[in-house]
Amino acid sequence: MTTLEAGALCYEFAKRDGSVATFVLVHNAIGMAVVDRLGDEEQKARLLPAGVNFDRIMSFGLTEPLNGSDASGLQTTATKTEGGWVLNG
Repeated sequence: MTTLEAGALCYEFAKRDGSVATFVLVHNAIGMAVVDRLGDEEQKARLLPAGVNFDRIMSFGLTEPLNGSDASGLQTTATKTEGGWVLNG
C-alpha cells in the first residue's frame, strides 16, 4: 500500500481507538521499517515474516529513568538466558 493509503488506514483506526493506531504505527514504522531498511539479510529473513504475521511484535524501547527519551543515551541491555531474556536498565 502507498504511504497515503497507510496514513488513511491509521487515521481510521485512530478515530475508533488511538491505542490501536499507535500500536500499528509503532509496529510498522518503528519496528518493521527499521529492520527492512537497516537490517542485514539474515535479520530481515528472520524478523520480517514473523512481524508481518504478528507472530513477533516489533517496537522500540525509548524511555529510561536516567535518559528520558534520548535514544542515543539508552543504557538498557537484554541478555538471552536459558528461560528467555533478562532486561537490565
